[in-house]
Formats: sequence, C-alpha cells, structure tokens
Amino acid sequence: MSKSVLISGAGIAGSTLGYWLCKFGYRVTIIERSPVPRLTGQTVDIRDEGRDVISRMGILDSIENLMTNESGLRFVDDDDTIRAEHPRAGGKKSFVTDIEILRADLCNILLNVNKEKIEYIYGDTITSYVEGDDNVDVGFKSGARRQFDLVFIAEGMRSRTRELVFGYVPVHHIGLYTAYFAIPYEEQDGNWVRWHNCVGGKSVLLRPDRQKTSRAYLYIRSNERGLDLKDRPEVIRFIQNTFQHDGWEVPRIIEGLRHAEDLYFEDLGQIKMKSWSRGRIAILGDAAYCATPISGMGTTLAIVGAYLLARSLLENPVHAQAFASYEKKMRPYVNKAQAYNPWTIRLEQPDTKPGINFFYTLKKIDQYPLINLVKSLFNSNKYDPDLLGDESLTTCQLAMTTKQRGGVSHDQ
Repeated sequence: MSKSVLISGAGIAGSTLGYWLCKFGYRVTIIERSPVPRLTGQTVDIRDEGRDVISRMGILDSIENLMTNESGLRFVDDDDTIRAEHPRAGGKKSFVTDIEILRADLCNILLNVNKEKIEYIYGDTITSYVEGDDNVDVGFKSGARRQFDLVFIAEGMRSRTRELVFGYVPVHHIGLYTAYFAIPYEEQDGNWVRWHNCVGGKSVLLRPDRQKTSRAYLYIRSNERGLDLKDRPEVIRFIQNTFQHDGWEVPRIIEGLRHAEDLYFEDLGQIKMKSWSRGRIAILGDAAYCATPISGMGTTLAIVGAYLLARSLLENPVHAQAFASYEKKMRPYVNKAQAYNPWTIRLEQPDTKPGINFFYTLKKIDQYPLINLVKSLFNSNKYDPDLLGDESLTTCQLAMTTKQRGGVSHDQ
C-alpha cells in the first residue's frame, strides 16, 4: 500500500507539496485551519526555479492566463512625476517579474489540480501527536485521531503547529511593518506599479490587477514591535495617524482603507531554523524559512521547497535520508534568498526629503543597462539550473518506484 501523509496548511507550499507527493504515489490529506479555502491576498511572483516547477506541474498556461500583466515599476514623487522606471523582467533581478499573479488565483489553480486526488479537511488543526516506530498518531481539534506515515507543516511565519513540534522559534524582525488591502481602480493607476516615498520612513505602492482593483501596500519603518498584534480598529487608527499628513495618492488610499475587507497588517520578519525535520515530521514554506516580502522570493521558496522535499522522498526510501537530502539542497538556496543588508530598509524608506530624492536618484541610475550588467556579475543569487535536477530522471525514478510498489502512480 502507498504511504499516507498529512500536510498542515493548504496554502501554496502545502498544495504544491500535496501535488508532487500524490504524483509520486502517496495518499495525501491536507488540513487547513480556515473553515473555507483562503482565496485572498496580494500579488505574488514566481521566479526562475519556481517557474520551472510549475512548468513541470503542467499549470504554467493556467497561471499565465491569470497574470496581472503589470508593465513594470515606476518611482513617482508628490506630483506623480516619474523619477525612475524599471520595466518588467524575468528572474530575481526585477521587482516585477515575468509571472505576477494574485495569491487567490494561484491557490485556486492548485486547489483545482488537487481536489480530485487529495483529501482536504477545512476548519481543523493539529493539537497533539505521538510518533511511533512506523507512523505518527495525530490528534485534531475536532476530537478525531488518525495515523499517518509522515507529517508536514506548511503553515505561516507564526505557525502554531511548528511550535507544537519544534518548540519556540523566534521571528527575526527587520524593522518594517506593512499593510496590504485593495481599493477601487482609477484611470491614473494604469498598468504600472507606482512606488511613492513619504517623509518619516514610509513608502506606498499601488499595484493594479486584472480585476480592476488596485492593491495598496503601505510600508512603515519602526523599531516598535507588537503593533501588528493589536485589534483591527487600533491598527486602522495607527495607519491613519501615520499617513494623515502625506500627499500623492495617500488620502485616497487611506479613504479606501475604511472600506477594505481584506486588510492584512504584518511586522515583517524572517524564520531561521537549525533543522527542518524531527523524526517523521518535516517543515517547509514560511513556517520554515520565511524570507519576508522584500526578498521577492517567498512564493518561489514555497514552490521550490515543496518540489525538492517531494523529490527527495521519491529518491530516498528512508524518510530520515530524504529529509537530510531536502535540507542539503534547499538550505543554500534559502540562505541566498534571506540575505539582505539592514541599511537597505532605511535607504528605501528615508526619513527626509533629501533622503527620498537621493533614493530616487539611485533608482534612476539603476535603469542603465551597463549598471545592471555590472551588478549581475556580483549577484550570487542567480538562477541555478541544477537545483531541481533532471525532469526526465524524476519520471524514470517515478516509474521504477511505482513498479517496485506494484501499484499505479497518481499521475496528474
């Protein structure tokens, strides 16, 4: 019989892992805390190796049909004058990549691919577990108990299941808060992302999407922690007070905040763990190696990590060996994605008008092809064609494994 696995978290990491494990012959159950599929969120991008994975999944066309089709990124001043312009480009070097899609659309694509072959359970969570020699006995909030060969945690940065299994894991805050929400689209929003800086260590982005809304992103540099833990009315008052004297499109954005139903306020941080497995349980995605949205790599890390974990299990019949292989391949990739210079937070959210003008000047210099060529020579976070391994080898390995099991693969 094929092995049974439980994945906690029905987001991008969990659903991608479920797809590959199902394809490789496992019986997959995905449990999600939310009572319904979480089909909300802002624009996410998929870069380089992540694009390779979704291409191997056969969903690249579906994703491209739902892309937001942003033309690029413009830095604008109080009068909406363009101070620098960066057209869309592929790979890790660009703010706007070749694949930009709403998180809701991406999650829905993954759900549709999986729903006929994977068991989804909504509105429940893991509350206890007992690991035996051959399985993990899992207790759920609903009162149910089930046994699985392996368990995977694919939750968010503040995962409760991670704490249950691995104990306390600190969040490494970078000193930046962000708020995301949608506002009505207006003609001046066009199809470019607009970035505007406000004095006092703040920046504002507007990202138009194909649903004819514009996604507002507000960034606030602060050394005060815990603001994201306040209730919604307090968070809204804090945002309103912080931006009350700012110009450009800010008054319109703050007015839209009053009616937003999808407000998400976050204290940006990274997760760094010494190990991504314990016994028969492994962890991936933001719960294991959140890199913050400023990295532009969160979705790609989730997709690539899920694929490498599943492939390691295909190539290594002993789970401990598979988990070690997954970590050996994935950790250098994560380390590069999480690398950032703390001074860039202050550079991108200056306190003063001169600081803002200096930042815009740097972004204008970045436009020149020669500058980008020189920077690319020193960029260590380049596309790695060897990271994912040969796709044909995976197909061959899958056929051999299926034959050894005497079963039929759950090929998509």
